[in-house]
Amino acid sequence: MKAVVWMIVCGLGLAGSAAAQQARPKGADRVLAAERAFARAAASEPLAEVMLRHLDPEGLLFQPQPVHAAEWIAAHRAAWSGTLTAVPTDLRIARSRDLAYTVGPSWHRGADGRETTGSFLTVWRVQPDSSYRILLDAVVDHAFAAPPDTTSIRYAVAAAPVVCGPDPDLDLELEALLEIDRAGAGAAVAPYARLHREGAPPLSGAEAVRAAGAGQGAEPVGGGLSRSVDLAYTYGRLAEPSGGYYVRLWTREPEAGWLLAEEVRLPPTAP
Repeated sequence: MKAVVWMIVCGLGLAGSAAAQQARPKGADRVLAAERAFARAAASEPLAEVMLRHLDPEGLLFQPQPVHAAEWIAAHRAAWSGTLTAVPTDLRIARSRDLAYTVGPSWHRGADGRETTGSFLTVWRVQPDSSYRILLDAVVDHAFAAPPDTTSIRYAVAAAPVVCGPDPDLDLELEALLEIDRAGAGAAVAPYARLHREGAPPLSGAEAVRAAGAGQGAEPVGGGLSRSVDLAYTYGRLAEPSGGYYVRLWTREPEAGWLLAEEVRLPPTAP
């Protein structure tokens, strides 16, 4: 997983500024184009075919355990029926623009007419043609405490570059993050962190997320990070007594290091 040369100039960027969080960052248009193309197709076409068209070759789903998406869908087409509406309300992208994620509410109407609601987290990876495809997708079902606000999107880009010099060793960087993930994030939770769980609306804010047990010790089985080493994901199995599976999104700050930004907590078995 050796990176191409990625020249980073130290000290650039405005960490936490309103502009960095709200202005549409470079590359976001292409991520949104992919998200909206998926949404248009999922509203009217067979969901299995739509997913297969938009998947990265290494794409993963969580059922609740991590599975190779294309193989799983091909073997479980009947479960991928009906229509899906997924509206992104948050988008974060790496400075290298090779990795991004979106979060938002979702509505699924099955072939039998039954509707389920919940939240989704999708990780997007850039392709050789500069388009984006789904690298990882996790969904939890829950009722909405109030109708979700889907009228706007909150944008965020990573803070000032944190790795100086050309060609960061991505293997070593990922190994270090997986050790943090294994030990538990502890206090390393971003102020804007969210926790997504089955049966309950997302929790927001470091204090609430930490109190609910996010970032506990885990058994990571995989992960990846951007070339700019400022956005990453990990996934695996939660340590006992909770059990179950998880997906975590991480952002890296110049002084604080890796911070937990999103956690999706999945049950030990399918609900």
